[in-house]
Amino acid sequence: MEQPELYVGDLRTFVGSLCLAHVGVTQVAGALDRDLGRSPVTNAPPIRRHDLHRGPGGSDFLMAWVSVPDLGVRPAKQPYEHLRLSSNGVAVVRYVGAERGIVRDLTLDSQGFVLLYPELVERVPAGAPSAG
Repeated sequence: MEQPELYVGDLRTFVGSLCLAHVGVTQVAGALDRDLGRSPVTNAPPIRRHDLHRGPGGSDFLMAWVSVPDLGVRPAKQPYEHLRLSSNGVAVVRYVGAERGIVRDLTLDSQGFVLLYPELVERVPAGAPSAG
């Protein structure tokens, strides 16, 4: 099996190339975003684009979901909904991965990047000692 080309720059381009290498374009047609399984990085683009970290609202997104570790790609409908915003700009947005039965309340910083993704990752402040 031919290996997909690795792009050094941009994760979105790399994940996009995986999508096109492993599935037909029509299967993920209309998917503006890619969701790399077990990675909080790919949750940020749709949240930020729709300002869900800043105020009320919700949207349903069609994602090109890349499963890990097999790198299988398939379309996935993923609703996101703003739940609350604290006075310090920290927001909670609910993510639903219906096909996989996942519901997670993501804690986001004021820029819309994940601080806490329950059962997956928590961002550690710069300079904090490692758990090592």
